[in-house]
Amino acid sequence: MPITKKHKEIVNSILEEVSPKQEDKKILSDIQKEVLKKIKLPDTTPKIGGSGAKNTWLKNTHDIDIYVKFNYSKYKDKSNKLSDLLHKSLKKSFSKVIRIHGSRDYFQISHKGYTLEIVPILAITKPEQSKNITDFSIFHVKYVTDKIKKNPKLADEIRVSKVFARANRFYGAESHIGGFSGYVLELLVSKYGSFLKFATAVSKWESNTIIGNKKEAEELNWAKKQSPLILIDPVQPERNAAAALSKQQYKNIISICKKFINSPKPEHFELQPVDINKLQKKGNLTIIEAKPLTAKRDVAGAKALKAFEFLVKHLAPFEVTDSFFDYDDKTATYYISTKKTEIPKEYTHLGPPLEFKKEIVAFKKANKNVKIDKKQNRVYAIRKTKNPDLNSYIKDLLIQKEVSERIKDIFLMC
Repeated sequence: MPITKKHKEIVNSILEEVSPKQEDKKILSDIQKEVLKKIKLPDTTPKIGGSGAKNTWLKNTHDIDIYVKFNYSKYKDKSNKLSDLLHKSLKKSFSKVIRIHGSRDYFQISHKGYTLEIVPILAITKPEQSKNITDFSIFHVKYVTDKIKKNPKLADEIRVSKVFARANRFYGAESHIGGFSGYVLELLVSKYGSFLKFATAVSKWESNTIIGNKKEAEELNWAKKQSPLILIDPVQPERNAAAALSKQQYKNIISICKKFINSPKPEHFELQPVDINKLQKKGNLTIIEAKPLTAKRDVAGAKALKAFEFLVKHLAPFEVTDSFFDYDDKTATYYISTKKTEIPKEYTHLGPPLEFKKEIVAFKKANKNVKIDKKQNRVYAIRKTKNPDLNSYIKDLLIQKEVSERIKDIFLMC
């Protein structure tokens, strides 16, 4: 379907809502200057990064990224010390500094209602000088910034894409989201030239997509080629920028882009509640709410997702027909539809083949009424199902360490 007047009207309306006004830019600029002045460490240069540097930030967002660039000549052999040095310095200027563990630890502070992430990096001049993945960040910023300088309209196109991605739950490369990072969105919108061209192209993607030099794509290692989308990073050609994209999210992104292109609605840019009716039609719906652990957002989210996956896997006897994981900073919600609400009160527990005499002795000690299955040439026992009804079965799963150690509190809603 071709781009219509309605598509453009919706995009322009979204831009009017999310594009920062001059007064917004001044407030942000003042905050940035105040914080930069407070970062005082010899042989370093603090610099605004992320969407603030690229001018792709959204109105009413209160997150700021700052890179603290350490002199390469002096610190190239002390890469593992950068976080400690920066931490010591920040504690002198800010009352509360939260250290967040990563490939190289970084820091989070609050200032006048804004949350700032302060990242130590080496001031490298070429990619091969990097000692840590975070050292590349400045090149990512420069690449996107250069694209926007050549085509200033890209900044707004990227803003629209971010709103669209957030509304449709695919913004973020963290494991519990498995979607597009901000950088991936920027690369894709830059490649296609606008949000509408991006959405049109994505709606036509097939089961696997390669964007970039195909020879470089072939030379990627096996792990980097497991994503359904291979997007060669123009800054690091040996890297698939979209490696974190899950197959489910890939399908979801294609589907939502098709829906928007075929029938554009403002609702495509608004976070919609989970479709309970759809899940109920697929079977008996169980809803579980979990409070994430107090930890870095992506770590807490990853653990909450692992707990969800454990539940879905172990509910297989009830025949799971659909499942959905929803997450924000405060709550993880698990939606699981099953075909059955009860399973047999007894089940056959297979034992070792008849030639394994010692194992059979142990099996008989652990089980009552052991019998021989002549067809399979092995022993078996009839065991009672501990929790044959769905609710009791779930309650038992919720106290298992695979769940209880990954979340703070959990509630079976229905």
